Amino acid sequence: METKRINYLREMAFILFSQKKVIVRTSLLFFLCFVAYAVFSPDIYRASGSFLVRGKKVDDAPDKLESVQLRSSPVTDQDLFSEVELLMSDEVMRATIVKMLNENTWPLKPGSEKQEDPDAQMRSWISILKGGLKTEPIPKSNIIKVQLEWKDPGQAKLLLHNVMQHYLRGRELIYNPPGEGQFFSDQVENSSQGIKDSNKSLLALYTNSHSPDPIKEIENNLQLRQGLELKIYDLQSKILNLQMVVKQIDEVLASPDVQLFSFIVNPGIQLLSAKLQDLLLERSKIRKNYQPDSSAVLVIERHVQDAYLILKQEVISYRKDLVHQLTGDEEESALLSKQIKDINVRNSELKQVDLEAQALIRESGLQEFTYKTFYQRREEVRLRGGGKDSKEASQVMSHVVVMSQAQAMMTPVKPKRVLVVVIGFFLSVLLGFLTGMVVHGFDHTFKQQSDVEGSLKLPIIFSISDLHVGTVSAKPQRPTMKTTNNGMGKIGVGSAIATLVVVALLWIWAWSTTGATASPQKMSGVLPSAQFQSRGGSSNVLEEVSTHGLKVESSLVSLKNSEMRMAIQTVLSETLDPSGK
Repeated sequence: METKRINYLREMAFILFSQKKVIVRTSLLFFLCFVAYAVFSPDIYRASGSFLVRGKKVDDAPDKLESVQLRSSPVTDQDLFSEVELLMSDEVMRATIVKMLNENTWPLKPGSEKQEDPDAQMRSWISILKGGLKTEPIPKSNIIKVQLEWKDPGQAKLLLHNVMQHYLRGRELIYNPPGEGQFFSDQVENSSQGIKDSNKSLLALYTNSHSPDPIKEIENNLQLRQGLELKIYDLQSKILNLQMVVKQIDEVLASPDVQLFSFIVNPGIQLLSAKLQDLLLERSKIRKNYQPDSSAVLVIERHVQDAYLILKQEVISYRKDLVHQLTGDEEESALLSKQIKDINVRNSELKQVDLEAQALIRESGLQEFTYKTFYQRREEVRLRGGGKDSKEASQVMSHVVVMSQAQAMMTPVKPKRVLVVVIGFFLSVLLGFLTGMVVHGFDHTFKQQSDVEGSLKLPIIFSISDLHVGTVSAKPQRPTMKTTNNGMGKIGVGSAIATLVVVALLWIWAWSTTGATASPQKMSGVLPSAQFQSRGGSSNVLEEVSTHGLKVESSLVSLKNSEMRMAIQTVLSETLDPSGK
C-alpha cells in the first residue's frame, strides 16, 4: 500500500481559505479588545528613589575602634535582600498608611463592604500598596532601587517618600531600640554595685573565720593531724607494753616463792636480782653440807630473805613508776585525740568558709563579666549615636542612607499604547488562526479527496467541480442518496460511466458556447478540479459520510438555459437511483 506524504504548507493554506471568515472575525474581535485596552486604560505614573547600604556591620567594639578610622565588613547579597524584605514588610506599609490617614493624605477611600472590619480594610490597602511597590538591588553594587507605580504622579511621590521614611524609622527601631543606652547604663551600675557587695561579703567571711586562706590552713591542719595520729599510735603501743609489764609484776609479787624479776629491764633491779641469785646458789651449797637447822643454814636463809625483801621493795617502787608513766601516757594520748578532733572540727568550718567564699567569688566573677559586657554595649550604643552627645558619631556609623529622594516622572509609564496595538495585532492574527484550526479540527465533514479515501478506504474515480459559466447562478441543489447498507452506498458501474459522459459533454458544450473560461470553485469542501481517476479497477463517485449514512453529492452546472439544466437533473436523478442499488 502506497503511503501518502502530507503537504503541511498546503494544509495550512487550505485551512486559511476554508475558515477565512472565522479567522477574520476572531482576529478582528481580539484586535478591538487590545485597542480598547490601549485607549481606555488609565495612565500609570512612576516614582523612584534609592538607598545605599554602607556596610553589613560596623565593627564598633571599644577595644577595636580607632580614633581616625571605622572598620566595617563587606555587604553580601544576603544583607541586601534582608534590607529589601524589611522595606517590603507589612509593618512599614502599615506605619505609612496610618501616618497618611492621620494627615488626611491617603489617596484611597475605604470600601463600603469593609468599613465594619478595619483590619480587613488595612490588609487590603497594604496589599494594594505592596502591589505597586517594586524594590530590587542593583547588580554589582550596594544600592537598593525603589519604585512605586500609581495613577497620579504627585500621590506616587508622596507615597514613596513616606514608605522610605518609615523604612528608615523601622530599621532604626530594630537596630537601635529606644532606651537601649539607658538600659545598658542601668545594667552597668547594677553590676558595679553587685561586685562591691560581693567583695564586702567575702571580706566579712574571712574576718569572721580568722582565716584569709581556708584551703591553705586546711592543708596545714591535715599535716598536723597526721603527726598527732603517729604520736598517738606510738603512745598506744607504749601504754599497751606498760600495762603488760605491770600486770606481770603484780602476778609475780602475788606468788609466795622467791622471784628474781629477770623480765624487768632495770639496772638496779637486775643487780639486786643477781645478788639474790648468788645467795640462792650459796644456800643450795650450804644445804648440801649442813643440816637444815644448823646455824650456817639459818644465816644464809636470813640473808636470802633480806635480799629478796629488798628486791621486792625495789620492784614495787619500779611498778609505781610504771603506773605513773602509764597514767601520763594515757592522758597524753587522750589530749592528742582531743587535738585531732579539734582539727577535724576546724577543717569542717574552714571547708564551709571556703565553699561560701567560692560562691562569693563566682558571683563576683559573673558580676564582673556582666559589667564588662554591658559597659561594652553601652559604649557601642554611644558610638552608634544612642547617646545624648553623639550626633556626629550617629551620622558616621549609619548603616543605610538615602541615596536619592523620591522623584516622580510626569510622563506615564503605562500603558504603552503603540506597543500594545502592535503586539495586539500580531496576537490577534495568531489567535484568529488558532481559532480557525480548532474549528477546522472539530468539523468532520468531507473537505478534500483525501478525507473520502481515508474514511471509505476506496479509490476516487472522478470529482465534479462547481462550474460557473457566464453569470454565476444561485447555489445548485444537492440531491443526496442515503442507504443503510452498513453505512456505504453503491451504484452500478454503467450508471457511473453514463453520468460521467453526460457531465463531460455538458461542460464541453458550455465552454464552447459561452467562450468564457470556467473557473473551478471548491464545492462542499471538495478540492476544485475536473478529473477522471481510475484506481484498482473499481469505481465510485464523490461520497460524504454523515451520522445517518452515506451521502453522494454531485455539482450541477449553472447554465443560462434553464431547460438544459432541468434535463441534466432528470438524467442524473434517473442514473442515481434513490434506492442505492
